[in-house]
Amino acid sequence: FYFSINWGIKSRLMPEMIVITGGVLSLWQLIKMKTMAKPVDETVKAEEVKPEKEALPQTKQKSTPRSEWTMIMWVGIFFTLTILLGFWVSIALFSVLFLYIFGRENLKTITIFTISLWVGIYVAFGMVMKAYLYGGVLGYLIESLSG
Repeated sequence: FYFSINWGIKSRLMPEMIVITGGVLSLWQLIKMKTMAKPVDETVKAEEVKPEKEALPQTKQKSTPRSEWTMIMWVGIFFTLTILLGFWVSIALFSVLFLYIFGRENLKTITIFTISLWVGIYVAFGMVMKAYLYGGVLGYLIESLSG
């Protein structure tokens, strides 16, 4: 919200509504799942009592509070990196970290994806839309200190 203060009301209304709605829905889902979650001991006991059934393919993955917190943590890390280092540095750093830690991808895949993502963002924002992307707090500090 802080970065959109200088924008007109029409320019900042849609992004702010999306952020607020997404945040409220995420927190609601997390709280709902946390209150409905059974303790691990009860889940293990319930599974031990049930007779074995024929294995059915699972078509839908269940979200757990832990997976919700993991997603929120990754979004928070990206947001923090973007605020501090700017979009160009954070997108490269975050994609490498995310693919290595969470995705467990090999170095070749990480390199190809990161370079492709950077080129795609540069073409879309820099060349096609001619838009300036946020340079980060450190970028502004370096710029103001250098003159």
